[in-house]
Amino acid sequence: RVVMDNASGPGALGKLLVVVEDASDVGTDSGRLDDTNNNINALVPPPPKPREAFGRRKKIQQQHQLQSSVANSCTDAQGAQTGPDSSLECPYWLRKGICWRGEDCSGAHLPEFKGIAAVGGGPVLAPIGRVRNRWRASIFRRWLLDTFGLEMLTQGSGVVDVAGGQGELSFELINLNGVPSTILDPRQGWNIEKAVRLLEIGQYHSTDALMRHVTVPLEECRRLGPQFPRHERMFLDPRLWTGDEASRVAACEHLGKRAQRVVWRPRGLFLQESPKLLDGESASPSTPFVELAETVILFSELRALLEGASVVVGMHPDQAAGAIVEFSVSHRKPYALVPCCTFAKEFPRRRLASGRVVGSYEELIQWLLELDPAATVDYLDFEGRNAVIYNRFC
Repeated sequence: RVVMDNASGPGALGKLLVVVEDASDVGTDSGRLDDTNNNINALVPPPPKPREAFGRRKKIQQQHQLQSSVANSCTDAQGAQTGPDSSLECPYWLRKGICWRGEDCSGAHLPEFKGIAAVGGGPVLAPIGRVRNRWRASIFRRWLLDTFGLEMLTQGSGVVDVAGGQGELSFELINLNGVPSTILDPRQGWNIEKAVRLLEIGQYHSTDALMRHVTVPLEECRRLGPQFPRHERMFLDPRLWTGDEASRVAACEHLGKRAQRVVWRPRGLFLQESPKLLDGESASPSTPFVELAETVILFSELRALLEGASVVVGMHPDQAAGAIVEFSVSHRKPYALVPCCTFAKEFPRRRLASGRVVGSYEELIQWLLELDPAATVDYLDFEGRNAVIYNRFC
């Protein structure tokens, strides 16, 4: 029988009392136990204390203790009220208001920051080492379905994906939702091997959460095989919808031939007729030459495509951001735009109503909203530049 005697104070050693009930089994011959009183006193350490927080977790706890002590009313050096710091918050808690890691998460979950980035609070400084937007095309597609609806997206010639890049958005719209989608991009093709592989293994149909935005069953996808979007190498330029008919036709031919000579590189678009990249970097001798296509899309076909589009979209369309809003406003065409880079050197004439030159991301957002004062701003659920400007015109 084992009895634990209470320690006299914090950190003191406890007293373990072993009582032998039957002394006949205990003797010196057995070599197991020998005590005249049949009692053995042993010193044992106290129960271990709960493990204290360390590293990042300890820093978070100290930060929150300081925040609670000032009752969320901090002031900066100029005396302006700043409130608690959100830099230690969990990014999922900031955007979604939930975190599946719970207490094991290395970030903090303060109630005042719950879902602040998802309810109109805008981008919030989150404890992240790099921008995670790998699934931005899928997130944008789900947002389009929630905002415009499947019926609206399938109308007319379908979605026009300006500067569609790798083509993932259009690929998902066609294969997962049956929405016609055309990529309007001067670049020489795309790489959607990852999207094809995910479709073939059933990744898009793997969970109930994903299936809420999938209308084409997996069996049908496998029966039809991957469907690839239409791709037209063309710049979206105001000359295509301004001026007389003859000037538009000439602009379409010129822009189409120019697009055939464009090569995309990590630092920007390379025009083969020029010895330099558009951003000023010298071209590499290994830059591949893209042969001119025999034909360029006719202006009549391009006009039918744009005017019949259900929605004009752009996910980080680079230089085409302004053209998307200008075309949509002039034709009252629904659009959704996720701007990214400013390209201030290429567009020195972009100015705000105040006369300030557009030189930052925030100023680009403001300039686009000045082009369409009736537009709405929302935020997508991925990190980085996730503001989406849209107008349904209905």
